[in-house]
This record gives sequence, structure tokens and C-alpha cells, in this order.
Amino acid sequence: MSVVRSRKRKMVSSLNDMYLSNFKKTGAEFILGSGRFIAPRTVEVTLKDGTIRRLRGTNVIISTGTHAALDPIIPDGITKSASERFE
Repeated sequence: MSVVRSRKRKMVSSLNDMYLSNFKKTGAEFILGSGRFIAPRTVEVTLKDGTIRRLRGTNVIISTGTHAALDPIIPDGITKSASERFE
């Protein structure tokens, strides 16, 4: 299983690097954090270090990412998301 886990991590890392490289070519600013709309056309983002940025603009692109949600009625350990199976 460690071989599968290692291969998966390499593949994901490689794809993330490719996506980031392509994104940087667009000239847009990449901000990684947790955000919320606080007013029309205004987003407040909390960065990993706790810094808060407020951004205002006509066009805002938000990529929310995803995490699997498991039904709470299924006992722990019986079902795992695809990502969890390899971690």
C-alpha cells in the first residue's frame, strides 16, 4: 500500500505544480485561504498565518476545492473517501 500511496502523492503534486504554473501565466493573483463575501463584490480572506485580506473587484473567481462528506449514520471505519483510502 505504501507504493500506491507514494505514487498517488507524486501524481497529485505533479498535477498541482502544473496547474499553478498555468495559473501564474494568466497574471492573476493566487490567494490561498478561507474566504467569505462580506459585501457586494468584496471578499474577506483569512490566510494560513492568520492575516486577513479584503479584496474588492468586479470579477472574483473562487475555487472551493472539495472534501468527501460521509453520512453520519455509517459507523467509522466502514466507509472511507477515495482520498482517505490511500492515506
